[in-house]
Amino acid sequence: MWLSVYAAPISNPAAIPLRIAGADLERLGRNPQFSPQVREQKLAYWNKVNSGAVFLERWAPVQTELFVAGMEISACRNCRATAVWLGGRMVHP
Repeated sequence: MWLSVYAAPISNPAAIPLRIAGADLERLGRNPQFSPQVREQKLAYWNKVNSGAVFLERWAPVQTELFVAGMEISACRNCRATAVWLGGRMVHP
């Protein structure tokens, strides 16, 4: 399955990509605000992000006019593994 890539501005106050790692990730894993199952899901997500994996994730709908020309994502329908392509060349994995 081939996917087009779109971009949306980062909207957090620092205007940089959010990363949760180290002590912050440990605190998230102990946060009583979330059920154990939700904490587990959040830890798995951030560990995957922090590992450098590129993957598809359902998120809040985003509306944007910014199309990332020259970049595509391919995803295997069976295993859901993804690859990133730039200018027709696979660059990840």
